[in-house]
Amino acid sequence: MKPRILVPFDFSASAERALAWAVDLQRTSGAEAIRIVHGINSRPPGTGDVSLEMLLPNDAEIAALEKKMVDSAQKHGGEAVAKGVARLSTVGDSIVDEARTAGTAATTRTWPAASPR
Repeated sequence: MKPRILVPFDFSASAERALAWAVDLQRTSGAEAIRIVHGINSRPPGTGDVSLEMLLPNDAEIAALEKKMVDSAQKHGGEAVAKGVARLSTVGDSIVDEARTAGTAATTRTWPAASPR
């Protein structure tokens, strides 16, 4: 059985490095297409009086995000499928739910850069 890899993706330089690592893992392990997920919090703090329609990307915007994610994987030489996920839960919970649904064997993660001292 081929492994399944999920990469949370926020379009940062760290996410690009994680995706490059995942593409390398895909090549060496024979994994199926990488699943790239961009989580969107549908109700960020401080937006209680703003309508959800104004906060959430429309279908065309989500499709454009998904295309950018697939293009990034292809730039690194990988094969991928992408999904933009907007839920009332936290972004982290959305990504964990997607990993469970996909049955992924490996999930990459990025951490913020350390603060200069």
